Amino acid sequence: AQSVWKQEAKEWEHTKHLRVYTSVGSPQLRKQQALKSLTGQHGICTINPENLEWLCLMLADNKLSWPFDCVVFDEFSLFKHSGSKRFKIMERICCDRITHESTGTRLVKSRVKRIIGLTATPAASGLENLFSQIKLLDSGERLGRKVTHFRNKYMKNVAPPGVKFQKWTALEDANEWVYDAIADIVKVFRPDDHLTMPELIQNDILVDIPDKTRKIMRQLENEFLVELNNEPVIATNAGALANKLLQFSNGAVYVGDPSEPDYEKKWEPAHSAKLDALAELDETSDHPLLITYWFQSDLARIKKRFPHFQQLDKAGKLIPEWNKGKVSRMLVHPASAGHGLNLQYGGNTLIMYSMFWSLELYQQLIGRIFRQGQTRGVTVNRIVVRNSVEQRVAASLKHRARVQDNLLDYLAELQS
Repeated sequence: AQSVWKQEAKEWEHTKHLRVYTSVGSPQLRKQQALKSLTGQHGICTINPENLEWLCLMLADNKLSWPFDCVVFDEFSLFKHSGSKRFKIMERICCDRITHESTGTRLVKSRVKRIIGLTATPAASGLENLFSQIKLLDSGERLGRKVTHFRNKYMKNVAPPGVKFQKWTALEDANEWVYDAIADIVKVFRPDDHLTMPELIQNDILVDIPDKTRKIMRQLENEFLVELNNEPVIATNAGALANKLLQFSNGAVYVGDPSEPDYEKKWEPAHSAKLDALAELDETSDHPLLITYWFQSDLARIKKRFPHFQQLDKAGKLIPEWNKGKVSRMLVHPASAGHGLNLQYGGNTLIMYSMFWSLELYQQLIGRIFRQGQTRGVTVNRIVVRNSVEQRVAASLKHRARVQDNLLDYLAELQS
């Protein structure tokens, strides 16, 4: 919202006349910018999803109905969860309009006439991700008005009998049924079809950890409780265990009681294998490096070992300097740099210090430097512990990427 749209509008001949108001910052500043976008012609308001509730309340306080006649969701997959607050807010706005303009079967209660969703990861976690995104586009015409209807039609519950939770998986032919249903309102644009993209190389740098650390990790897998440097390491469930194993792989583990308020401030070192691999990459690279971390313990250890590394700030003030080539080493978290940022002008090498499960963040992160405007081949170096949970994470990402690619391939064929 702050560092991309306004700057990009100035770069293109057909958008130079547009007035873009960035509604971020303090509530007063957000209000000022949002109201400015409503006056005159060509007014565009950019805002982040977290402030949508504030925007609706602010409009109500000023006795204004929803004023925007077009809504563009940049990174549409941020609205993939039908139970999220941000989806429910936009559902009331976007679905309060005529479903069929020809028949006028529903009353128009908002000014929204056009809705556009942009995403490179429409179904990163599976078929169900599509339901809420498509509903915001068509008010439930194609995939149903309720997520329960969607699940009952296209999915089955595969959770073991007697358990309280439900685990949904797509029926055998459900993918094609859903793809056919949404094909008329989805357009696939592949970079390779419209742009000359540079080469993308993904390289795994395998590292070995000490036998002592590996032994402790195996004990944790079996018992969910071990000691590291005389401190308890507790995994309360399978999900927590997976996180602990990733922490061990990275070289530092949170210790103590997970319910304690300062839990994420207490960690113990386990090994330095990944730091040593990162040091070698740092010493042998004479061009800018974008380095990602996942846990705060990783960030602390990296900054201590490499004080010349700079961390991307929340406001994105470091981005212009990076794109000018003035930042040689920049640390980013996938959740903060995974969507929307243009980092392709400052470097072409990404180093993943930490592995993580989210395909959406993974692909979006790579897309920050492998995108239009990148003139050099892009290299993604993943530092991965040999024979560890990280290799299972890599396999999982590859499998889910294949499922999503099948969706895009199918829709592209229907449109060709």
